[in-house]
Amino acid sequence: MDAIRAKKKNAKQNEHFIESEKWDFNRMVASGIFKTKEVSFDFDEEDANRVSVLVHDIKPPFLDGKNIYTK
Repeated sequence: MDAIRAKKKNAKQNEHFIESEKWDFNRMVASGIFKTKEVSFDFDEEDANRVSVLVHDIKPPFLDGKNIYTK
């Protein structure tokens, strides 16, 4: 029973947070801090530029598991 109440409470808090964020954003747009613009999502295959992204999986030395940094 308590788990159901906790889920309802979390959902209500999440909904309140989202509405608060929307209101804040609306106030910033109205004040002129942010400018909104229309974005077109119609992309032609011929006009699309392809971008290659290279990802390097680099871990810091304290996370690689080879050395122990405790006394």
